[in-house]
Amino acid sequence: MKKMNLAILGAGRIAVTMANIVSQMDEVNLYAVAARDGVRAKAFAEKYGVEKSYGSYEEMPHAHTLRVMELLDEIRARW
Repeated sequence: MKKMNLAILGAGRIAVTMANIVSQMDEVNLYAVAARDGVRAKAFAEKYGVEKSYGSYEEMPHAHTLRVMELLDEIRARW
């Protein structure tokens, strides 16, 4: 079975919880993370084995390989 690519918008406390949960799921690949700070997104990606990182939220929705995107509550409140 092909893994479903998941992206997380945000690299804070809730994203850490999400990454830990997803890492236990055989059918899901934590593929991308975006944060307002590119350095923070990259550090999160390196720590959790995420393939792609983006320094803005606007960049990531244009990635064509995603099947699921998780908008964390903190970001939902702003958008």
